Amino acid sequence: MKLPLILVAFVLAGNMVIGQTPHMKFGKPLMEELKMSSYPLDTAANAIIMVDYGESKFTYNKAVSSFQIQFERYTRIKILNPGGYDFADVSVGVYHSGGNKERVSGIKGNTYNLVNGKIEATKLGKNSKFEEKLSEHWNLEKFTLPNVKAGSVIEYSYT
Repeated sequence: MKLPLILVAFVLAGNMVIGQTPHMKFGKPLMEELKMSSYPLDTAANAIIMVDYGESKFTYNKAVSSFQIQFERYTRIKILNPGGYDFADVSVGVYHSGGNKERVSGIKGNTYNLVNGKIEATKLGKNSKFEEKLSEHWNLEKFTLPNVKAGSVIEYSYT
């Protein structure tokens, strides 16, 4: 009788772990986000992180007979003033050793500005991405979101 009860507990625990998904969709900024000029709970804030969501998945790779982890990240930030411009510079640590190397792929990003009452999007260009060597086993994949101003909303995602 204890085995089925333990099984039910594991199934229910697994359902509780399935977490929250972001309520925001890439490429769909809200007009209210762009019109916001300050954050009432912290009027000295330079920027507001509106969403920073990550999800990890484990997959089995038959070619190398091992499990691999795939991490996907989605971030949206409201830039309130020039003090928040640094949020437009993104760095992702990448580990490598021997023939094994982590990779960053699917990088996409947009900067949104309110121009004459309409939302204007500027996409992350290919020339905005580069790699910097940190040490023998670590590199940084970097990119900078374009056209950032006070009042911009920036978003990016990568795998």
